[in-house]
Amino acid sequence: MALDRMLKEKVHVELKDDETVIEGVFMAYDQNMNILLDNAKEFNNGTLRINYGRLLIRGSAVFTICMAENSRRKNA
Repeated sequence: MALDRMLKEKVHVELKDDETVIEGVFMAYDQNMNILLDNAKEFNNGTLRINYGRLLIRGSAVFTICMAENSRRKNA
């Protein structure tokens, strides 16, 4: 599966609210696309808002996930 190739890599996750982006190290996922990130950081309109550390994101909230260096939005 394509997601397996992203494990232990830095990823860029866009949430369905169209403003929130989470970046972190992709640690695990399940059949519902719930994803576990380590060193997760939340950005809103390009500005760092929260440094979570470890974070579980519900799959239904995810719009896209890609490798961080391939992301369209650039965050500080």
